[in-house]
Amino acid sequence: AGWLSSEVMSVVDTAVVGSCSAPELAALGPGTMIIDSGSYLFFWLNVATTSLFASALAKGKSAEAYDTLSDALWLALACGLGMTVAVMSLGGPALTAICSSAPSVVPLAATYLNIRLLGLPAFMAGMVLQAACLGAKDARSPLVVLVTCGLVNLCLDLYLVKGLAMG
Repeated sequence: AGWLSSEVMSVVDTAVVGSCSAPELAALGPGTMIIDSGSYLFFWLNVATTSLFASALAKGKSAEAYDTLSDALWLALACGLGMTVAVMSLGGPALTAICSSAPSVVPLAATYLNIRLLGLPAFMAGMVLQAACLGAKDARSPLVVLVTCGLVNLCLDLYLVKGLAMG
């Protein structure tokens, strides 16, 4: 569920926006592609955190495990901020290239991309925290968080897109 959560939330965004506007629906694809593809570049952080955290806990070295988690969280925030800066700098030209057959979609795609970028550092940190929970044999907590985030995403999508007509 954790590895699919971003995609599921993107599908919810697509379903809600798609029920209102075709141009705004067309804008979601490029923005989603850039953020989701970029996030996958840092999936190693999730795998490494799970492995290192679980190994340290298995050896009874909880201080080492939490030092690893702290380092991974700082690294995740740095990677998230770095990717945010990179996409803010290169996102416009990338969207222009991706949307060359429909240039009118670029401003809408840029808006969606910038909104998604706001949460990227938190997404990266959440990915590391989820890995630590899994390394500690706690699969329930991340699932509860992901279901809660999914419901909040759905409610906010409905409220902002349908209720306030924000597109």
